[in-house]
Amino acid sequence: MVEQESGRKPDGRGNRVETTHKLLEAAAAEFVQRGYDGARVSDIARSAGVTVGSIYARWPSKTEMLVAALDHVLDPLLPEERLKGFGLFDFPLSDIMLLWGSRLLEPDSTQEVLTQVFGSARNNPEMQARLGNYINEQFDQMARLVERGKEEGLTDPEINTASIALLMQALGIGAHLVMAGGLDKDRAPSTSDWQAFLERVLDAFRPPSAD
Repeated sequence: MVEQESGRKPDGRGNRVETTHKLLEAAAAEFVQRGYDGARVSDIARSAGVTVGSIYARWPSKTEMLVAALDHVLDPLLPEERLKGFGLFDFPLSDIMLLWGSRLLEPDSTQEVLTQVFGSARNNPEMQARLGNYINEQFDQMARLVERGKEEGLTDPEINTASIALLMQALGIGAHLVMAGGLDKDRAPSTSDWQAFLERVLDAFRPPSAD
Protein backbone atom coordinates (compact mmCIF):
# COMPACT_ATOMS: atom_id res chain seq x y z
CA MET A 1 0.00 0.00 0.00
CA VAL A 2 1.29 3.47 -0.89
CA GLU A 3 1.67 5.83 2.03
CA GLN A 4 0.22 9.33 1.98
CA GLU A 5 2.26 11.71 4.11
CA SER A 6 0.43 14.07 6.41
CA GLY A 7 3.39 16.23 7.41
CA ARG A 8 2.83 15.19 11.02
CA LYS A 9 5.59 13.62 13.08
CA PRO A 10 3.82 11.11 15.31
CA ASP A 11 4.79 7.51 15.83
CA GLY A 12 2.85 6.21 12.82
CA ARG A 13 3.30 6.07 9.07
CA GLY A 14 3.22 9.84 8.78
CA ASN A 15 6.67 10.09 10.31
CA ARG A 16 8.59 12.07 7.70
CA VAL A 17 12.01 11.06 9.03
CA GLU A 18 11.15 7.38 8.85
CA THR A 19 9.79 7.76 5.32
CA THR A 20 12.94 9.59 4.20
CA HIS A 21 15.05 6.78 5.64
CA LYS A 22 13.00 4.19 3.74
CA LEU A 23 13.40 6.18 0.53
CA LEU A 24 17.17 6.44 0.94
CA GLU A 25 17.41 2.70 1.57
CA ALA A 26 15.27 1.96 -1.48
CA ALA A 27 17.19 4.41 -3.68
CA ALA A 28 20.54 2.95 -2.60
CA ALA A 29 19.35 -0.59 -3.33
CA GLU A 30 18.03 0.45 -6.75
CA PHE A 31 21.31 2.22 -7.54
CA VAL A 32 23.43 -0.79 -6.56
CA GLN A 33 21.25 -3.15 -8.58
CA ARG A 34 20.73 -1.06 -11.72
CA GLY A 35 23.28 1.77 -11.65
CA TYR A 36 22.50 5.43 -12.20
CA ASP A 37 21.05 5.12 -15.70
CA GLY A 38 18.89 2.12 -14.86
CA ALA A 39 17.52 3.43 -11.56
CA ARG A 40 13.88 4.54 -11.86
CA VAL A 41 12.14 6.94 -9.51
CA SER A 42 8.85 5.06 -9.83
CA ASP A 43 10.49 1.78 -8.79
CA ILE A 44 12.14 3.46 -5.81
CA ALA A 45 8.80 4.92 -4.70
CA ARG A 46 7.11 1.54 -5.11
CA SER A 47 9.82 -0.23 -3.12
CA ALA A 48 9.55 2.31 -0.29
CA GLY A 49 5.76 2.16 -0.34
CA VAL A 50 5.24 5.86 -1.05
CA THR A 51 4.15 8.03 -3.95
CA VAL A 52 6.49 9.53 -6.53
CA GLY A 53 5.37 12.90 -5.22
CA SER A 54 6.90 12.04 -1.84
CA ILE A 55 10.27 11.75 -3.56
CA TYR A 56 10.05 15.03 -5.45
CA ALA A 57 8.87 16.77 -2.29
CA ARG A 58 12.33 16.01 -0.88
CA TRP A 59 14.62 16.05 -3.92
CA PRO A 60 13.91 18.02 -7.10
CA SER A 61 15.67 15.51 -9.36
CA LYS A 62 16.67 11.89 -9.63
CA THR A 63 20.33 12.89 -9.42
CA GLU A 64 19.90 14.75 -6.12
CA MET A 65 17.98 11.81 -4.67
CA LEU A 66 20.68 9.31 -5.67
CA VAL A 67 23.46 11.55 -4.37
CA ALA A 68 21.61 11.70 -1.03
CA ALA A 69 21.29 7.91 -1.14
CA LEU A 70 25.04 7.62 -1.72
CA ASP A 71 25.68 9.81 1.31
CA HIS A 72 23.43 7.44 3.23
CA VAL A 73 25.43 4.34 2.26
CA LEU A 74 28.96 5.70 1.77
CA ASP A 75 29.40 7.55 5.07
CA PRO A 76 29.09 4.33 7.14
CA LEU A 77 31.76 2.77 4.89
CA LEU A 78 34.40 5.32 5.90
CA PRO A 79 37.26 3.73 7.89
CA GLU A 80 36.50 5.28 11.27
CA GLU A 81 32.81 4.33 11.09
CA ARG A 82 33.59 0.78 9.98
CA LEU A 83 36.17 0.30 12.72
CA LYS A 84 33.67 1.48 15.32
CA GLY A 85 31.07 -0.87 13.87
CA PHE A 86 33.48 -3.81 14.08
CA GLY A 87 34.56 -2.80 17.60
CA LEU A 88 38.15 -2.28 16.39
CA PHE A 89 38.59 1.48 16.68
CA ASP A 90 40.73 1.38 19.84
CA PHE A 91 42.88 -1.56 18.70
CA PRO A 92 46.59 -0.98 17.87
CA LEU A 93 47.14 -0.03 14.23
CA SER A 94 48.90 -3.31 13.40
CA ASP A 95 45.89 -5.32 14.62
CA ILE A 96 43.50 -3.03 12.75
CA MET A 97 45.43 -3.48 9.51
CA LEU A 98 45.50 -7.27 9.77
CA LEU A 99 41.84 -7.61 10.71
CA TRP A 100 40.72 -5.03 8.15
CA GLY A 101 42.94 -6.48 5.45
CA SER A 102 41.64 -10.01 5.97
CA ARG A 103 38.11 -8.76 5.23
CA LEU A 104 39.08 -7.41 1.81
CA LEU A 105 38.73 -10.85 0.23
CA GLU A 106 35.26 -11.39 1.68
CA PRO A 107 32.19 -10.28 -0.30
CA ASP A 108 30.27 -7.42 1.28
CA SER A 109 28.11 -4.46 0.34
CA THR A 110 31.15 -2.22 -0.13
CA GLN A 111 32.13 -4.02 -3.33
CA GLU A 112 28.75 -3.52 -5.00
CA VAL A 113 28.41 0.12 -3.93
CA LEU A 114 31.90 1.17 -5.02
CA THR A 115 31.62 -0.64 -8.34
CA GLN A 116 28.45 1.26 -9.23
CA VAL A 117 29.76 4.59 -7.94
CA PHE A 118 32.96 4.38 -9.98
CA GLY A 119 30.99 3.39 -13.08
CA SER A 120 28.40 6.15 -12.69
CA ALA A 121 30.97 8.84 -11.86
CA ARG A 122 32.52 8.62 -15.31
CA ASN A 123 29.70 10.53 -17.01
CA ASN A 124 27.91 12.24 -14.14
CA PRO A 125 29.49 15.35 -12.55
CA GLU A 126 27.34 15.14 -9.40
CA MET A 127 28.28 11.51 -8.82
CA GLN A 128 31.90 12.32 -9.58
CA ALA A 129 31.87 15.11 -6.99
CA ARG A 130 30.31 12.82 -4.36
CA LEU A 131 32.87 10.11 -5.08
CA GLY A 132 35.64 12.69 -4.79
CA ASN A 133 34.36 13.79 -1.39
CA TYR A 134 34.29 10.18 -0.22
CA ILE A 135 37.79 9.41 -1.55
CA ASN A 136 39.28 12.50 0.10
CA GLU A 137 37.58 11.87 3.44
CA GLN A 138 38.65 8.23 3.32
CA PHE A 139 42.24 9.32 2.68
CA ASP A 140 42.16 11.80 5.58
CA GLN A 141 40.89 9.11 7.95
CA MET A 142 43.56 6.67 6.74
CA ALA A 143 46.19 9.35 7.38
CA ARG A 144 44.89 9.84 10.92
CA LEU A 145 45.26 6.11 11.53
CA VAL A 146 48.84 6.23 10.27
CA GLU A 147 49.63 9.16 12.56
CA ARG A 148 48.14 7.21 15.44
CA GLY A 149 50.42 4.32 14.57
CA LYS A 150 53.41 6.65 14.74
CA GLU A 151 52.30 7.92 18.15
CA GLU A 152 51.96 4.31 19.33
CA GLY A 153 55.51 3.59 18.16
CA LEU A 154 54.26 1.01 15.64
CA THR A 155 55.01 2.97 12.47
CA ASP A 156 58.32 4.51 11.44
CA PRO A 157 57.96 8.29 11.82
CA GLU A 158 60.44 8.76 8.97
CA ILE A 159 58.03 7.25 6.43
CA ASN A 160 55.75 9.80 4.79
CA THR A 161 52.22 9.55 6.19
CA ALA A 162 50.53 10.36 2.87
CA SER A 163 52.43 7.55 1.13
CA ILE A 164 51.26 4.94 3.63
CA ALA A 165 47.70 6.27 3.59
CA LEU A 166 47.60 6.13 -0.22
CA LEU A 167 48.89 2.56 -0.23
CA MET A 168 46.25 1.53 2.31
CA GLN A 169 43.53 3.28 0.31
CA ALA A 170 44.63 1.81 -3.01
CA LEU A 171 44.87 -1.66 -1.49
CA GLY A 172 41.37 -1.44 -0.04
CA ILE A 173 39.58 0.04 -3.05
CA GLY A 174 41.55 -2.05 -5.51
CA ALA A 175 40.77 -5.31 -3.72
CA HIS A 176 37.06 -4.44 -3.53
CA LEU A 177 36.86 -3.62 -7.24
CA VAL A 178 38.81 -6.71 -8.30
CA MET A 179 36.69 -9.04 -6.17
CA ALA A 180 33.47 -7.36 -7.32
CA GLY A 181 34.69 -7.65 -10.91
CA GLY A 182 34.61 -11.41 -10.61
CA LEU A 183 38.07 -12.68 -9.69
CA ASP A 184 37.78 -16.46 -9.47
CA LYS A 185 38.18 -17.82 -5.96
CA ASP A 186 40.84 -20.27 -7.10
CA ARG A 187 42.94 -17.33 -8.32
CA ALA A 188 42.65 -15.30 -5.11
CA PRO A 189 45.15 -16.00 -2.32
CA SER A 190 44.06 -18.05 0.64
CA THR A 191 43.21 -16.18 3.82
CA SER A 192 46.41 -17.41 5.49
CA ASP A 193 48.60 -16.41 2.53
CA TRP A 194 46.93 -13.00 2.36
CA GLN A 195 47.46 -12.37 6.07
CA ALA A 196 51.10 -13.45 5.81
CA PHE A 197 51.55 -10.98 2.97
CA LEU A 198 49.92 -8.18 4.98
CA GLU A 199 52.21 -8.92 7.91
CA ARG A 200 55.24 -8.49 5.63
CA VAL A 201 53.83 -5.17 4.41
CA LEU A 202 53.29 -4.01 7.98
CA ASP A 203 56.83 -5.05 8.91
CA ALA A 204 58.12 -2.61 6.30
CA PHE A 205 56.38 0.25 8.13
CA ARG A 206 57.73 -0.56 11.58
CA PRO A 207 60.44 1.61 13.18
CA PRO A 208 63.97 0.26 12.69
CA SER A 209 65.21 -2.05 15.41
CA ALA A 210 67.31 -0.39 18.10
CA ASP A 211 69.97 -3.05 17.71
